[in-house]
Amino acid sequence: MNIDSKSIVDSSVDMEYFNFAGHTLKYFYHRGNCGFPPEPRTERTVELSIVDKWLSLAGENVWEIGAVSCNYWRPIRVEKIIDPYDKHPSVTDKLSIMNVDLKGRKVLSVSTIEHIGKFPQPGNEETPDTVLKALDKLFDESACFLITYPPMYNFILDKRVFNGSLPGDVKIRFIVRQPDQTWQEVFNQEEAKRPYGKTRRSDGSSAGADAIVILERGNLL
Repeated sequence: MNIDSKSIVDSSVDMEYFNFAGHTLKYFYHRGNCGFPPEPRTERTVELSIVDKWLSLAGENVWEIGAVSCNYWRPIRVEKIIDPYDKHPSVTDKLSIMNVDLKGRKVLSVSTIEHIGKFPQPGNEETPDTVLKALDKLFDESACFLITYPPMYNFILDKRVFNGSLPGDVKIRFIVRQPDQTWQEVFNQEEAKRPYGKTRRSDGSSAGADAIVILERGNLL
């Protein structure tokens, strides 16, 4: 679905492509919350395109935290899907990230980590600080990962990610919505601090996030 940057010299001539991490990628359109022009493209159109590229480079044996990719690809492209709440039949482990051994694992997580501890549920042990424990677990155990999330939604997570205390081998990138509804990679974290849910569809509903943070370890992108 996506193409490498070598295939298109100048993506500005085609509004269906965007540049990220040195690649020219095609917006990912799907009936599942992606947004088709003239409606605003949601963050899924860029997240899933980036994920598509990363999965093609990561190869087999990827574990996913949060049941997201299974809603967009058949057959599923990951070995395990770990999610304590989602009822999708492709979920292999109904466990919290805190109860899974990620040592040496390749891990994918798409707009999931920001929900950890955000709204604690009766019967579980999550607190607002659990998201920090989950992030540290990924940093301590996973050898290779791609984590995406919208900023300005979970401020505890933002404070940790934006304060410069990430491990030295973890790359942080940002991509933001532009006024013309294209998405563009930016290199200043202040530009990524966009209020969540500000852009609206024609029916007045939220078009989702206006920025995405991408954390990567493994130098695949």
